[in-house]
Amino acid sequence: MADTQANTLLFLYAETALHPGTGSSLGIVDLPIQRERTTQYPTIQSSSIKGVLRSRSGESGDVTDLLYGPSKQEYAGAISFSDAKILLFPIRSMAGVFTWITCPSVLARLKRDLAMTNQAVDWKLDFVGDTKMEAYLTETTDVIAPNPNNPVVALEEFLFTPKRNQSVTAIAKWLAENAFPDSDDFSWWREKVKRGLVILNDNDFRDFVTTATEVVARTRLEPTTKKVASGALWYQEFLPAETLFYSVVVAQEGRNGKGQDASKVLIAFKDLKIDRIQIGGDETTGKGFCKLKYL
Repeated sequence: MADTQANTLLFLYAETALHPGTGSSLGIVDLPIQRERTTQYPTIQSSSIKGVLRSRSGESGDVTDLLYGPSKQEYAGAISFSDAKILLFPIRSMAGVFTWITCPSVLARLKRDLAMTNQAVDWKLDFVGDTKMEAYLTETTDVIAPNPNNPVVALEEFLFTPKRNQSVTAIAKWLAENAFPDSDDFSWWREKVKRGLVILNDNDFRDFVTTATEVVARTRLEPTTKKVASGALWYQEFLPAETLFYSVVVAQEGRNGKGQDASKVLIAFKDLKIDRIQIGGDETTGKGFCKLKYL
């Protein structure tokens, strides 16, 4: 019996600052990033991911038409993507320079999405309560500030009580092996997450991802005088480099009449071996480079 649907996860690791924009805003930041309506967690719309991947696959050809549909729209494509959800967010740390933070709700959604791909994990989320200002760490960690009388985890200007935990060690190990890119140039980062993962309360995590992004002042110069043009100062929000997202990839039966089942469609997508994309605004200034990892 042919497979009617096959799913996997696509991880997107930001190698440079990232601006998945929403257009103009009435707030202090003129050009904010995309955020989920209920949680305010950063996100990347699925249309952005699909558009970039299609352009990297080529404008025409049997595989591109199978996956995304032909340009004349005789039939629909057989692959789709969910909005990318945040998984790890980098934050400044007094010890270890920086660390990655996440929270129970983010990890619970990851487990739910993994179930769509028939992937089971053995790590648990029953160790984080509702107490604020606690940081759950791997058993071997490098983010505790070196103060023997009062050990703390200092993230930005906030102090958290450290709590080493075996389950955090298991989660960090899974992320290093499954979510981070496999290439040798990422070996240092895979090892760092094993020592530097921090799991915070949901509210603390939300506070950081809404206030600790990069906000940059941008200007436009007059072409002749090279002075700032009148009214041409604006503020733009960026996600910092080292942020990790993931998207659920859903493959269905091919609609081109050639009988490809969903598993073959998914294989065709992975066989393109696209390992890096540039997504979001400000491409010409070097923003938005993401390294990809397929589960």
